[in-house]
Formats: sequence, C-alpha cells, structure tokens
Amino acid sequence: MRGGEPGCRACTDLAPSCRRAQGELASFRASPRSATTALNRLVKDKRSVEAAKLLEELIYGRVAVDEVHFRAVLFGVAAAQSWMLAVHLLAEMEQCRIPYNKGACDAAISSCRSSGKWELALGLLASLHLATLVGDAVTFSNAMGSCLRDFRWPTSLALFRSMALRQVSPDSYCCSVALSSCKGQAWRVTQLLLEDYTSANTICQNAALSAGGHWESVLGVVAGLETRQVQSDTVTFSTALACEGFADWPLALRIIDHMSAKKATPNIIAVNAALSVCEMRGEWEAALALLKEAVAERLGPSAITLNTIISACQKSDAWEEAVGLLCRMPALHLQRDSFTYNAAASACCRRQWRRSLQL
Repeated sequence: MRGGEPGCRACTDLAPSCRRAQGELASFRASPRSATTALNRLVKDKRSVEAAKLLEELIYGRVAVDEVHFRAVLFGVAAAQSWMLAVHLLAEMEQCRIPYNKGACDAAISSCRSSGKWELALGLLASLHLATLVGDAVTFSNAMGSCLRDFRWPTSLALFRSMALRQVSPDSYCCSVALSSCKGQAWRVTQLLLEDYTSANTICQNAALSAGGHWESVLGVVAGLETRQVQSDTVTFSTALACEGFADWPLALRIIDHMSAKKATPNIIAVNAALSVCEMRGEWEAALALLKEAVAERLGPSAITLNTIISACQKSDAWEEAVGLLCRMPALHLQRDSFTYNAAASACCRRQWRRSLQL
C-alpha cells in the first residue's frame, strides 16, 4: 500500500504516544457523554484524524466507549474519504467487543466510494449480511458508487439486482448510481434497467442518457419519454443532443422544439449541442435558424455558438454567411479567435480566395 494514499499516514499516527492529561481522561470516564460531545465537535470542524486519535486515547484510557462514539468518528472519516482509517476503526470496534452495526458499516462503505475501493466495499457489505444486519438503499448506493471509478458496471448492476433478493427497495438515487456505472459501456443495459425500474424519475432518465453515451441511447430514451410519463428537464435534452455519434440534425431540431412543449426551457448548452449536429452535416441554414431563435429567446450566444455555425458554412461553401457572422461577432460582444478566422477563410477559399486573404 502506498504511503501517499488517503488515510495511510493517519493510521500510523493513531498510536497514543501523546496521552491526554489524566484529569481530562478521568472527566471522560465519569461522563462518557462528554467524550461524545468532544468527538462530535472535532468531526464538525472536519478534524476527523484528531477525532480518531481522541477515540484511541479514550480506549487506552479505559473510558467506556460504545457504538455511538465509533459511529460519530466513522461518519467524519467517511466525509474525509479516509478508507484505511475507517477499516482501522472497524477493527477497533471488534477488539472492543462492540456489536457490528449498520451505521458504522454505511460510513465505512461510503469512505470506499470516493477512492474506488470496490472490493473492500463489497467485503464490508458481505460482512453486514453475515452479521444478520440488513442494508438499505443508502448502503447499496455507496457500494455501487465504489464501482464507478474502475467502470465495474457488471458488479454495480449485480448489486442493484441483488437488492430485490435482500428485500431492499431501491430509490431513484440508487437507480441513477447503477446507471452511471454503465457510462459508455453498455447502453442497451441502461435501457433495460430503466425500463425495469418502474419508479424511474427525471434523475434516472438523465443518468441513463449520460451513461449510454451513444446516439442509439438517444432514440431509446426520447422514444420512451411519453410512455414512462417522466418529466424531462433541460439536462435531459442537452445530454441527449450531446451523445456520441448523434448526427440526425432534423431530430436535433425536433428535440429543441420538444423542449418548449415540455416546458423545459432550452439553454445555450442545448442549442450549441444541436448546432454541433447541424455542423457535422454542413446544415448552415438550420444552424442560422437556431441562432435566430437563441437571440430571440435571449439565451446569450457564445463564441462557440458562432464558431460552430461558421464551420457549418465552411463545409457548404456558404462564404457570404460565414463572413457575415464573422463581422457580426463584435456587435454580440463575442471575441473572435484563430478558429473563427480560419473557418471563415476556408469558406471563402474555393470561390472567393481573394476575400479569404483579406480576412
């Protein structure tokens, strides 16, 4: 294990080499609740390592600690993403003969999530079941979340499906985590999972689109908007338009129109995504129509917006429109860059090469 990993140095520093004053420990022995207060204060101040050190000193100082003390520190450790320290504290709980509990396990699994320690998270989840304790949607969400970093989507989906066997009802967040783990890997799986989960909401739908990352996932989710009766938002449509390989510009325009019908106000991100689809096909007229709508709706076109349209004009040799957009940018308070000039010059090259030299 590398010493630079989160929580590694923290574990080695926990030995009670610097004991607290005996008088302070005596006061904690007389009132263990005051020790809980001290631990909570350190956790609240985001000093989880100090809280863990204090807990060690309480143990060595023969203060009566229980699961409340450990749980307080473990939640702080989870927030600090110190997975090694979390595991160390679980081992200390066992040495102190404190019964294993769900709250402590949840905190330890949560600490594994950000570091991608999915094997450890699965081991902790298994130990929870061995202790005849039942996890909930939060427990499984954290375990599935630990699979995100290494794209362990089969493991994540297996966990999601195992919830039914454990008689645990998944919530929408749990479903969205499972879908996110499939990012770019198996868009068909995301569609099936979304169809199976009857309580899918906007969050799940957006996660499915983001996970699919493929133009066919756009067709699947957009086609199911009506049948699922799920409210779509701006993120839904923007994500759909940005999917890899999506080049159906008439569908892109319909999606923009559909946004208004669904009361999901288009933003400039969605417009730029639709423009990119038009640019791939050189559909400069459709792109100009979108620009007109964006200006009318006061969406604030950006330099990316104009550059994309100029590039569409370049692909169709629409040099007059390209030059016109180039000249229009200062009035829109947009900065022209090398891409802008190169695209406009390229649009003029075939028919108006002298004009391209003037640019």
